[in-house]
Amino acid sequence: VTVSSDGKRVYALISNSRKPGLYRSDDGGNTWTLPNEDKRLTSRAWYFGNITVDPNNADVIYLPNVALYRSEDGGKTISIVRGAPGGDDYHQLWIDPKNSSRMILGTDQGATVSVDYGQTWSSWYNQPTAQFYHVITDDQFPYVVYGTQQDTGSAAVRSRGEGGLITPRDWFPSGGSESGYMAIDPKDPKIVYLTGTYGDVSRFDLRTSFSQDISPWPALNFGVEINTRKYRDPWTPVLLFSPFDKKTLYLGTQYVMKTLDGGLHWETISPDLTGATQQKKVDGPPTVENAKQRGYGVVYTIAPSALNGNLIWAGSDTGLIHLTRDGGKSWTDVTPHGIGSWSKISLIEASHFDPAEAYVAVDRHRLDDQKPYLYRTRDYGVTWQLITAGFGASALLRAVREDPQNRGLLFAGTELGAYVSFDDGDHWQPLQLNLPTVSVHDMVIHGDDLVAATHGRAFW
Repeated sequence: VTVSSDGKRVYALISNSRKPGLYRSDDGGNTWTLPNEDKRLTSRAWYFGNITVDPNNADVIYLPNVALYRSEDGGKTISIVRGAPGGDDYHQLWIDPKNSSRMILGTDQGATVSVDYGQTWSSWYNQPTAQFYHVITDDQFPYVVYGTQQDTGSAAVRSRGEGGLITPRDWFPSGGSESGYMAIDPKDPKIVYLTGTYGDVSRFDLRTSFSQDISPWPALNFGVEINTRKYRDPWTPVLLFSPFDKKTLYLGTQYVMKTLDGGLHWETISPDLTGATQQKKVDGPPTVENAKQRGYGVVYTIAPSALNGNLIWAGSDTGLIHLTRDGGKSWTDVTPHGIGSWSKISLIEASHFDPAEAYVAVDRHRLDDQKPYLYRTRDYGVTWQLITAGFGASALLRAVREDPQNRGLLFAGTELGAYVSFDDGDHWQPLQLNLPTVSVHDMVIHGDDLVAATHGRAFW
């Protein structure tokens, strides 16, 4: 919904209706018409839906989508605004109130500027605005940093170039995923494993650029309701190697799964750990209250211990934490009391010093709760302590990492930046320095280096 500068013209994109489309009111919302039912405007309403009104002409509106649409007749007809270098998925548009020819367009790749009413656009290649989901490094020297970036594919960059500086020559593509985890084969750094949207798993050879589908169930999942799939996965399926034996590759679905042969064969080593109790028929639309009965929920994070190959932590996006101490033969629910249903267990970090210790980052923003939640256990999940002293009130947690060389040194990624603790989480303080105020989705520690994957400002 958007309103013109004079407050009288109102536009609304309505998708959940018998007549979806672009609605318009000329009297401040008292009465409405439906000038445009073009399905392109509401085809992906879960992802798009912004409208920008020209502050100098209420008949001119822009609708960012998979293309940037413009109407110059109050929404009756639309045309596509074209220009190089473009982008992929348009979300926001700002128009200069003093000069409507000047605009800034926000895409999944960055921002572009037009000064001629959208006839031409500046480049987004000149700005570090990648939206990374996770980050990992290999063991080469110089080591390589890997991550998947929204709508731009995976990326890899050497930690230093041949001349010391990092240049464009040190960047290279490393697989096709845009949103998942990446796992580097500990025995062959030229082999990269990636997860993609909703459960695709691939094995990518950097030498040949050959990609092999190794998904447990290689069926198309995009556009298929999650509760009807054989294996359920989110936009960002978890995938990682065991730090203990460096050969077992774990994958999260509604189960914890593993492979010992590079994905040729997968084994399910847990029951459904999401609390889903799928029933044949549940009336009404999906809600927070009935989603588990409809079969929703995924294992969102897995943390195998580096000290004990049989000890594995698993957390779900439904708010449950489970632990196995016998390699998956049996699992125990060790969820902290009061954590709440549909609290996303964003990331679990198993301690490098004591197998009984673990740290858990919890994200509740889907429940309109922006507060930070970070838990610590020292007794295999029997008891938990909330360790958030020092965090900002709205710094919801995305990730927590423990320095493998210095006990008690912890790092946290939040929606508003990075934090550090020097006393095992009892007290936290910002670790911003020159880091922009940005969502830090993940971190990795490589020797004395801390690498952050930000969602909007690339790697740091």
